[in-house]
Amino acid sequence: MGRGYGKRARLPYVHERRLRRKQAAPDRLAVPSRGLTWTRVSSWTLRRHQKLDRYSLRIEYRSGATTFYEWLALEHDGAAREIAVAKWRKLGGRLPAPATVKEAITRYKELHTDIKIAVRHDGKYWRVINSGPAACGNHLKQLLSS
Repeated sequence: MGRGYGKRARLPYVHERRLRRKQAAPDRLAVPSRGLTWTRVSSWTLRRHQKLDRYSLRIEYRSGATTFYEWLALEHDGAAREIAVAKWRKLGGRLPAPATVKEAITRYKELHTDIKIAVRHDGKYWRVINSGPAACGNHLKQLLSS
């Protein structure tokens, strides 16, 4: 293998950046009918995630002492890309959606700073079911009805 391409090495043209936005203390609103828990995010981080030969955008949402993870497959094709674009829009990102993870990380300022996520327990992990701006109460009603 060439220089810089070891097991844990990063590709030289894609750089990982940690970008955080601090928010108020977390709060939770349970929605028992669907088994969802709405959580206000205190900070979030964007990271590049590699699985086999593809990259995705990993979003780490922090709420209190808990961290929730979500992956956006922006560099994939088909339905995975469409889902990632829809999630990018819900987080406040503008169209056209980023074509690469590197572009998404550089466009982080488009995303909402005050976010709530809906999570559901899935085995031993939590799954992020929905996300959106926390400031708009009507938006939460729309998310619940969808």
